[in-house]
Amino acid sequence: TQYDRPLQLTDAPGIVWATQIIEDCYRDDYQLKRRYTTLIGKYDLMKFTFHPIARIPGISLSSYQVAVDESKGLVYFASEGKLKSLPLAKIRL
Repeated sequence: TQYDRPLQLTDAPGIVWATQIIEDCYRDDYQLKRRYTTLIGKYDLMKFTFHPIARIPGISLSSYQVAVDESKGLVYFASEGKLKSLPLAKIRL
């Protein structure tokens, strides 16, 4: 399944890369619509705290759908059947 891989480790011990999805509902022409934003950040496994560092608007991505290359400063994810990447510096909070 899609959850067979472990969360991606960061350079720091006990810290993994994770995502948090924000769902925003709004009305447009009498219809209820949803808009998603994915926050990418570091999750501390000991303190159970999430520290967001980047934001990707308009998409909902789980932690298992994202890979971060810290050395290159890139976030990789699949969307619309294609592998995409974004520089962390451009989407940083």
